[in-house]
Amino acid sequence: MKSEKKVEAKKNRVVVEKLGQKVPLNKYYEYSPSEPKLNLAYTKYVNAFTGNVSNEDVFIDFIELPGRKVGGVQTIDGCRLYFTHNAAKTLCDLLHEIVKQIESNSDEKDNQGNEPEENQGSESEEGGKNNE
Repeated sequence: MKSEKKVEAKKNRVVVEKLGQKVPLNKYYEYSPSEPKLNLAYTKYVNAFTGNVSNEDVFIDFIELPGRKVGGVQTIDGCRLYFTHNAAKTLCDLLHEIVKQIESNSDEKDNQGNEPEENQGSESEEGGKNNE
């Protein structure tokens, strides 16, 4: 079994053997330390999702509701992504940070030009509160 792994490793190191030249695979996987370029396959708007977990991985279906009728049948476009358990946990952490940022930005917008929440309405209710 161990010798099979060595043979497989040797096969993987050589892509093509032509005219006595060996083309090693590792040159295709060596990257300079510069910033990588993100190549998105496509961008899609979604407004719903569903998912499931197994012993090996997690999947999430990102879907666009309500869908559309195709041949008289409701058809919902979506995209299924599979994650390792660790990647799913990392995604959860990222989403948590994004939600905190959204809430913080929302609070800032609500309070711009307004009195602080605890002082709002104090002029109209102040007399009633002190007389209780």
